[in-house]
Amino acid sequence: QDCTILVISLEEPEELYMRKLDAIYAGVPMDKIKHRKLERQELIKLRRAATYLRSKKSDIHVISGLKDVGPEQVASMVDQYSPRLVGIDGIHLMKYGDYKTQSWERLGAVCEGLRAICQTRKVTILGIVQANRQAAMAHEVSLETISFSDAIGQLVDTCIAIQEDRDAEKEGKKKLELIKNRDGKKGHCYIDWDLDLGIIGDTV
Repeated sequence: QDCTILVISLEEPEELYMRKLDAIYAGVPMDKIKHRKLERQELIKLRRAATYLRSKKSDIHVISGLKDVGPEQVASMVDQYSPRLVGIDGIHLMKYGDYKTQSWERLGAVCEGLRAICQTRKVTILGIVQANRQAAMAHEVSLETISFSDAIGQLVDTCIAIQEDRDAEKEGKKKLELIKNRDGKKGHCYIDWDLDLGIIGDTV
């Protein structure tokens, strides 16, 4: 859609995100772009993708390499870029106030700050947080197995888990489960999933 997107990465460098976007829009394997081993037809696809992106009125801003990022810094970036959607890769790494506070207290304050940004600036924030060791042992993600889930479970409106489903993965799909929905029912779906080509989408 024609909307401005802001991506704030606390884990991956900007170059990796841009490579993923190239793969998504051009349909060219990310590994080939990385190692510059592109065939002529793939180069044509990349040029077409670049032309298409230049024609768009909106933009995707990727910001990485920042330290000590908290809700105040996110609010400042939202004011600067005016996005409709903000993606934060690594909410569990965000800072707030006294860094010596317990992780669950810090994350609770971070979530409250981000929720205030959503409400006051009418923007959607999509955050990524890791699951804990119990999820790996149980082979299933729930609100109880998300790292620092007390804060997340109480404050977020929606929580989507990427679940393990080996049969689906053999067919190039992933299971997404809605494990919290403040305004509706829970449920699950399967989507096409090929990270090398940047394919993450609806299954037809």
